[in-house]
Parts: sequence; C-alpha cells; structure tokens
Amino acid sequence: MKSQLLLGVSLLVAVLLVGGMFSPAVFGDPYEPRSESPSYYIAHESTTDIEVDPVIVEDRPIEADPTPLEAFDDEQQRLFEAIYEEQRDEVYNSPADDEYESYLDLRSDREAYTRTVCEDWTLACDAYESAPTFPADGSYRYGSKSHFELTIVEYENETYEVVERHQSESLFQNVVEVLLRFGLFGPLALVISGVAVVARETRPKTVVALTGYGIGLGGLGVATPYLSMFTGTDVLAYATELGLVTWIVISATVLSLWWSDPPTADSDSSTSGTDSDPE
Repeated sequence: MKSQLLLGVSLLVAVLLVGGMFSPAVFGDPYEPRSESPSYYIAHESTTDIEVDPVIVEDRPIEADPTPLEAFDDEQQRLFEAIYEEQRDEVYNSPADDEYESYLDLRSDREAYTRTVCEDWTLACDAYESAPTFPADGSYRYGSKSHFELTIVEYENETYEVVERHQSESLFQNVVEVLLRFGLFGPLALVISGVAVVARETRPKTVVALTGYGIGLGGLGVATPYLSMFTGTDVLAYATELGLVTWIVISATVLSLWWSDPPTADSDSSTSGTDSDPE
C-alpha cells in the first residue's frame, strides 16, 4: 500500500474512533434503563387512597369521570390490558397490607409492570420503540427523583386507577460504556495517527496491523448493541479483557518502534593521531 494512501486510511480510522468516543451507540445498551422507562400499577378504586403530603403534590387528581377504556387508542388499550392481566390478583389489594399510606409510597413491595423500550438511536428494535403513556388526570412528585401520573379508567363497568411512575435519570448510568470508549478509543486513535505519520514508510506492516485493530475494535463497538439484542451476547461482560488486549497492543506497538530506532552516533567527534599535520 502506498504510504500516502496508508496515511489517509489510518488518519480516517483515528478520526472515526475519536467520533465514536462521543456516540452512545458505541458499546451501548440498546434498551432504555429501567429507571428511565415508566413503570405502571393498576388498582381498583375501592382500594386506593391517594392522600399524600401537600408539599409533594403538584396537581391533585381532579374529580373527573372515569374514561372508558374504549376511548383510548389501541396501544393504550393493549397496555392497560397487559398491566391488568399481570396485576389482576392484586388490583383489589391495599398497597402492602395497609402498611403504607398509598401506592405512591416508594417503599411499597408491590411489583410494577414495566416494558422494554429501545433507545432512540437503535437502527433495529426487537422491543417497543417508545413507551405509551396515558392522559393524566393528575400528577404527583415524590421527593426529587420520582414523578407519578394518575389516570382514572372505566373497565368492565368497574373503575380503576392507573399509576404511571417516572424516575429521573441517574448520572452514573452507562459508566462502563463511557469508560470503555474514552479509555480505549482515545489512546488508540492517538497511537494510530502518530505511528502512521512517523513510520508509514519504515514500518508499513505495523501501521496496517494497528489500523486494522482500530477498525476491528470500532466495528465491535458499533455491533455491541445488536449482538446483545439478537444473540444475547454481552460484550461489556468482557470489558476488562478488551481493555487489557487493547493496551497491550498499544504498548507493544510503541515499544517496538522505540527499540527499533538505531542508536545515533556522534559523527562530529574527532579522531586522534590520524589527521596530524606533517612537519
């Protein structure tokens, strides 16, 4: 491969790796975190007593007539029926044997209904592209992390309350993905570009091998969410091994170039006794 072409390809790979550092799709989880996706409860009107401290109330439920289930769109109807089927044995139960004051109590032991939702950046999705929501009749905020929306629904001549819970995003989510991208892509891009500039003519095979590794690592990062989605392969489970291999490749490349440089001799040193002037 000509040195200029090799330089161009290597620098392009380095630039793509730098761009990949800032893309959530690289080494990303294809599904929204559970804490970001809404969770749902259904309770019969005879069991609910949504009375909470007014300090945390945003908008108390209005005295509205229940909305017939048939008035919702098809997706909302299917969602209600799915929640009801999963929780039908509990819709007449109090939150936790009267231990807690309402379903808004975050300590409640009752398990919520959740749906798996794909991230917006996924090119393919084997779950739900977005989580449907119900038109809220009222809303509450519990502390600083949880927000609840309440909807009154009439179903089979009975009145139910749908509690839809939203949580604020955690700042510490996806830490492994971020560390992997910045800890591997950045140094590798720097070494690829540096080696391509200084050694493309003297060590072209090294440049080709290192650039090829960068292409492979970047391709694995892009493929990670889809490997998880369609094959169940969790690439991030091998994050430590992947980091070790990458840093071994980086270190071995730098050391091999360092040791291969011939020692420089002092060509300006003068010889003694050989160039003496004749008398």
